[in-house]
Amino acid sequence: MNQEQIAFLQGQEEQLRQQMLSLGRLAQENEAAKKALENLSSMKSETLFQLGSGVFAKGKITDDAKVLVELGGRVIAEKTVEEAKKMLEERRKQLEKAVAEIQGNYSQVAQAMEETAKEK
Repeated sequence: MNQEQIAFLQGQEEQLRQQMLSLGRLAQENEAAKKALENLSSMKSETLFQLGSGVFAKGKITDDAKVLVELGGRVIAEKTVEEAKKMLEERRKQLEKAVAEIQGNYSQVAQAMEETAKEK
């Protein structure tokens, strides 16, 4: 294999590494949301709500039985806490499946790079 092929494989490897990092961040966010839902009923006093980009607002939870959940495509629906937990569990499973797929692809690229190194 030539230098172009090696560079291509290295580029693929880096893309897969970045995808793994992104999925890891999503999994952490998913887990944090799950923990927040579990503690929702205990948040009776004023608390901070993250608005994004390091901006927070003070507020109180007035209904600890229902939450707003993004379904995708910026569509938001009201769900019970239990329904939201189920959705988070399903997302966790989807993330795990995606991680496994990317790990398989990463292994294939690594193997191709090894074979390339042997051919030199």
